[in-house]
Amino acid sequence: MSIGTDAYRHWQGKAVRRPDDVQTTTPLDWQVEKYREAERRLTLRHLPSAATDPMGRATAADALTQLALSESVRRTVLRHRGGTVHAALELGATWSEVAAALDCTPDEARAALRSYAEEQRQRHEDDLRAGQNPTGLSPGQYRSALALADRADEKRTPGKEWGPGAEKGGGHRNRKGGGEDRAPPLPPPPRPVPPCPAPPGAVSVAGSGQTRRWRP
Repeated sequence: MSIGTDAYRHWQGKAVRRPDDVQTTTPLDWQVEKYREAERRLTLRHLPSAATDPMGRATAADALTQLALSESVRRTVLRHRGGTVHAALELGATWSEVAAALDCTPDEARAALRSYAEEQRQRHEDDLRAGQNPTGLSPGQYRSALALADRADEKRTPGKEWGPGAEKGGGHRNRKGGGEDRAPPLPPPPRPVPPCPAPPGAVSVAGSGQTRRWRP
């Protein structure tokens, strides 16, 4: 599924009853938005105002949608885990810090990176065989990822010691040299994704052109 306005409109009208109804390319924030819509109707279904709510009355479909999306969101997060571990290490996190963030051991976190690296290496090879522009990890990138997996628990990527609070004081003080490093470069801009019509928890009032925030 391409990411664009038409795709977003299609997603808004799509019925989700099983996790497999959600394509792997569906952005996480789209899934969460639909989850919140179902959650809202279910939460308010016992209130007298639910009968006239512009979002409609709760049905069994809302409960099934919420269940299916809770699983699809879980799958999406897990699918991105290896890539996020890779990014954390490249940007200066240690294996101990990654393991703490995942509430697991460093070796369990390493297994996530190795699985991700192998998957991305295979994707790169498959694209080349198909004559397509290769994605995934090239052989050199694959070797670099495996080298990160072999790194000691407390070792960081040189020059990337950017931890919590590093932005305070205008720069990061190098632990060994006592000097101040340059600020890290800005990341590339993300691919354009159509904005959601209203943030999670907001209710569009029909015919008014206004959006009001609902609080449970």
